[in-house]
Amino acid sequence: MIISTWYGGWPSGTLATLLAGFATARSLGPTYNSAFDGNSKSLLWLLFILTTSIISFAQVVQSRLKRRLRTSEERLALALDSSGCGVWDYNLLTGRFWWSKNIETIFGRFGANFPRTYEEFFEAIHIEDQPLFNRVMTRMINEGGDYEVECRILHPDNSIRRVNI
Repeated sequence: MIISTWYGGWPSGTLATLLAGFATARSLGPTYNSAFDGNSKSLLWLLFILTTSIISFAQVVQSRLKRRLRTSEERLALALDSSGCGVWDYNLLTGRFWWSKNIETIFGRFGANFPRTYEEFFEAIHIEDQPLFNRVMTRMINEGGDYEVECRILHPDNSIRRVNI
């Protein structure tokens, strides 16, 4: 049932649930031909149908959410590519960075050469702009909210580029 819902959506999942319920009712005996009579086999059958229905519904919701997320990610990538902007995220708990592909182009560092830690990212900031960048980041971490800082970054070829971070 889960597989039919996963690949076929709600209609095929519902059909699989109903067929499984009828097959179960048929195999457990004649007590299922009448209305719920309160015996344990009837209760097990109803619980089976309810459980498979909930699982089918959850699979449908998950599938729809994944589709929406994929669409949203595609739109963000299109907007970033069109504008020449980039997005990055720094996880304070793990110390790991996530960034969009455009950030690599902006910083002139690609793949494994792109900073993986805050320290490596900080080193890419021009030395004269590092104190300002550090103050802004510290304030943002302590107080929360948005930030924006204009600073210079150093490309690997020692050229300088002005960016808003």
